Amino acid sequence: MGLRLAGSVVHSGPLYQNRSDIIDFRNLELIRPASLTTAAIEIDRLLSEGRQPRFIAPSSHASALALVDRGFASFLDSRSVLHSLPMWAMKPDTLDVTSFGVENNVENLALRLHEWGAERDADLAAALYICLCEAGDNILFHSGRASGYFAAELDETDTLRFAIADGGVGMRTSLASLGPTDDLEALDLAMTSGVSATQEIGRGFGLASMSRYVLERGGTFAIMSGSAFRIEGPAGLVRRSLSNSAAGVLIQGILPTGREIGIEPVDATNSGGDSNEK
Repeated sequence: MGLRLAGSVVHSGPLYQNRSDIIDFRNLELIRPASLTTAAIEIDRLLSEGRQPRFIAPSSHASALALVDRGFASFLDSRSVLHSLPMWAMKPDTLDVTSFGVENNVENLALRLHEWGAERDADLAAALYICLCEAGDNILFHSGRASGYFAAELDETDTLRFAIADGGVGMRTSLASLGPTDDLEALDLAMTSGVSATQEIGRGFGLASMSRYVLERGGTFAIMSGSAFRIEGPAGLVRRSLSNSAAGVLIQGILPTGREIGIEPVDATNSGGDSNEK
């Protein structure tokens, strides 16, 4: 399909282009983990169809440098995608776009992220571990794809931002047995604790538990699938339909760090809790 990103993926959603193999970042102003994971799943989809993606760098020099800082040039090289981005070492406060799946176990990646986070903030480390385990297992179970993508960063305000994405069938198709009439209803079902497409006892807690974990720590949790967007944070819950439709599922988390938020740090490697996915 090809992909064009502009402004902020959070607010406008990605625009897929028919009969195109172009990944167009020309008008993308804000480089965040969501931008990177969305592009990664489209690049992999094009490659799986035997097509060669063509990457167009941001017009803004600052945005192009932000891509390099986040290791995206190396990701493009790993997929043999031609680009004009310069090369240098990525910033230490970013985690580059990383694939997880059957060959790259979700829990192993989560442990790596926990080590990265533990150097900065104990609660941040726990958040990374728990959120990736919950969302990663959920994606692999329902997407119909063998892998997903993860990226994270500590931004200029010491806020943790992470994104987890897959290019699979999307929530509405995954939860079709429950009868959602549109993408927004499918997201509401997905976020309801104990509701599962398989209707098995003990399933259906993954996304709800992950969202609760982020919200209890003063953060913001967002999920996008199809034309639906759902975001919840300190200001409340917002649900809306986007003008553009996203492939698969995109999950985003925003967590404050480096300040007291009234919650004891969690030992993520022994956290237990609701670990069952949808």
